[in-house]
Amino acid sequence: MTFRRDTDIGHPLQESTADLFGPLTTTPATGATTNIDLYGAYLKQLVEAIYRLTETAIADITDPVDMSSAIADNTIEANKLTDDGDTSEYDRRTDSQEAISNAVAAALAAEMVLHTVVVTRDEFALKNTNLDVFEIDAVAGTIRNLVFEVFLELDGAATYTPTISKTDELSEATFTDQLIPALATIATPAAAGRYRYEAGDLQENHRCKFNIAQDNAGDAAHDIVAVMTYEQ
Repeated sequence: MTFRRDTDIGHPLQESTADLFGPLTTTPATGATTNIDLYGAYLKQLVEAIYRLTETAIADITDPVDMSSAIADNTIEANKLTDDGDTSEYDRRTDSQEAISNAVAAALAAEMVLHTVVVTRDEFALKNTNLDVFEIDAVAGTIRNLVFEVFLELDGAATYTPTISKTDELSEATFTDQLIPALATIATPAAAGRYRYEAGDLQENHRCKFNIAQDNAGDAAHDIVAVMTYEQ
């Protein structure tokens, strides 16, 4: 099957540019307005509108900028860009897509994320010894609200001694026991229970340990479940 362009393709926008607009000329048009004249005027308006948005710089370049000469107030585009349809007060530093994207990225980067670490030790053989249950290093930035929780089984004989120790500015390689608040010993737990200890904040590049010890009267077959949470 063959097609004749002049008879089989009927829509004027599917015709060639030469057929649609005629030959290029600077001679003013004369005579009656034709459909081709209307199509040409319509396309010219579209081209000028796109050109004005993408190729024409606005005169005002000091924020907030006045864009009303390019985007009239209260038009659809004006309402998309502003909260009141007024394009004469557009501030690129806060209102532009790049500014909004940067602000969102900065907010997300600054937001603390809650981290949770769980450790389970079966028959951890603490009798007459101690165990570093957790050790954490604030290498990625300051840690906030560091908390240790430990679950101990029933033990009518043993005494447990929890210890939190940290490095500090004066001794970055030496752990010093946290004295405030003081950590009380857990003497002969009459029932299985959970114990919570708040270690506060840990400065960047410092380390912290949570240790628990059991005296010789304890049971080496006991289990321990511990949880560490922090924000960073």
